[in-house]
Amino acid sequence: MYLFTMLFAGLLCLVLGVLVKYGKCYWLISGYNTMSEEKRQRVDVEGLANFLGNCTFVLAGQMIISGLLFHCNRQLAAMVAIFSIFPFIIYLLIKAQRFDGNTRNTDGTMKRTTKAMIGFFIALFVVISIFIVLSARTPRVLINDKVLQIKAVYGLEIERDKISDIKLTVTPPDVVGKTNGFDLGNILKGKFRLRGGTAVRLYVNIGKPPFIEITTSEGLVIINLADPEKTEALFHSLIRCLRAD
Repeated sequence: MYLFTMLFAGLLCLVLGVLVKYGKCYWLISGYNTMSEEKRQRVDVEGLANFLGNCTFVLAGQMIISGLLFHCNRQLAAMVAIFSIFPFIIYLLIKAQRFDGNTRNTDGTMKRTTKAMIGFFIALFVVISIFIVLSARTPRVLINDKVLQIKAVYGLEIERDKISDIKLTVTPPDVVGKTNGFDLGNILKGKFRLRGGTAVRLYVNIGKPPFIEITTSEGLVIINLADPEKTEALFHSLIRCLRAD
């Protein structure tokens, strides 16, 4: 699912880059297409189009590579590829201003409004990066005499008396869609749909079996940890706790 998304995004960037750089489709350049004729006269549109075209080619490569790495379960390398996109976009935003005379004061310095816009995007990328890092962390599972808690983004509490079955399997969930959740390569957290229409709550890295399937009166929950041995240890710990009821 993530692979197809990143491949599509990468191919779209390639097409846009070709259209802007070689096809001279300047109307695709955000901001330029809404400028007055007077402001357009102060833009080096050919230089801007060439620069943006090259940048979209680089972005396309970053997206496609990150998708392929996640598909091959190279999590660390894939995360590096994803996070490299953010500083590159910041570089793109800053360097693109040199082609637009409207963003400069008469002495050649950058206008405050332009600096504020760049600062906003830097802050936005920092927030997005933090969210991705926190969301991709391995879930923590806690159990007490009343509930089983899954500490993660889209976390969940399951009352122990609602658990009817628990088993360990090496077969990854056959996910066909997301209802409301976090999806980053093999890392899935939240509400998803399995083939056949079954609703499921997932807290898994589907590239690292085994998986703990918990059947409850409210539906199916599947979890695993980053280390297969720790997943198996968690399974046996849950079995012991539930048998003690």
